Amino acid sequence: MPLMTIVMGNLTNVFGAFSVPGVPNVNAINSVEEFNRDVSSLTKDFVYVGAGLFLASYISTVIWIVCGERIARRIQR
Repeated sequence: MPLMTIVMGNLTNVFGAFSVPGVPNVNAINSVEEFNRDVSSLTKDFVYVGAGLFLASYISTVIWIVCGERIARRIQR
């Protein structure tokens, strides 16, 4: 989850740097092309992190289902 927070924070910095130039500790964005490039790159990162979280959550759910079935089978014996 912290990785999504970092990506979202970077995306917020890009929007802030584009709308209010000269903000301290934020790289200035000089053109619309640079803004679009940064936003599309961070959006791709956001999608990749989301897909990874979905996959990890799916695998975790499958493992818990298998574990629960094994425990139920042992209790029934």
